[in-house]
Amino acid sequence: PGTNKGRLYFGEGGVDDGEDAEIIVHEYGHAISAYVSPDSYIGDAETEGLEEGLCDYLACSYARHLSSYKWERLFSWDAGVRKTRKNKFWSGRWCTTDKQYPADIRQEDPYSNGELWAGTFMEIWEELGRNTTDRLVLSALNSFSSYMTMRDGAQLVLQADSLLFDGAHNQVLGTILNKRGLIDNSQLGIDQPKGPEGWNPTAYYSKGSFHIQLNQPRSHLQITLQTLNGKRIQTVTNPVRTAIQLNTQGLAGGVYVLRLMTPEHHKAIKVVKP
Repeated sequence: PGTNKGRLYFGEGGVDDGEDAEIIVHEYGHAISAYVSPDSYIGDAETEGLEEGLCDYLACSYARHLSSYKWERLFSWDAGVRKTRKNKFWSGRWCTTDKQYPADIRQEDPYSNGELWAGTFMEIWEELGRNTTDRLVLSALNSFSSYMTMRDGAQLVLQADSLLFDGAHNQVLGTILNKRGLIDNSQLGIDQPKGPEGWNPTAYYSKGSFHIQLNQPRSHLQITLQTLNGKRIQTVTNPVRTAIQLNTQGLAGGVYVLRLMTPEHHKAIKVVKP
């Protein structure tokens, strides 16, 4: 399968890919990712594995929601797995693994790496359910960027829990992510990733604008204003000033999120428009 001009195309080799609903959901996940976080697929096999794992997770979540029958085996129809034969065309993938980070990261195999991410979040799915876990994963996706590691992604999921649920699922997330090696014990209980030392941006609302104040300029900085559900409203790239204003004319009153991102760091700040 591939993408071109807003379309998804499905191959005809072996079993037609379009016959397998899990393939369709997986590829639609790539379309969502390309829309909300362009270029997040750019990087090494770990970055690509993060993307593949996210799309595998969406397919696993879909399959598990519909039926408990052999949901662990992903793409089994496309792979040609039947009662009388196994793996006629290819091996498919798994929604449940015990893979660990970083020991099981393979530098030339993003699909194997993706099983680590998908398996981790299906374990979280069992604890939090489909709706909550899907919301966390898709909210975090809005902040994905090129050359990310899986630990970066785990931080963004913890941050999404803080923004969407006031950290209500922090303990479950922290325990499972720590067990998989995606965070360490010292990070349990945090609300969001810390910025670099000496970087403490602040934001507030005044006279029709959100005001962001940086104590020093940052190179390759992107500032995005979005809703709590992850919809992007405005983006400012590489501001030359340390005082930035985002006009809020036309925005309804409510809570919004300002995401400040550099290649090395992410920070989210809740702001309120009265």
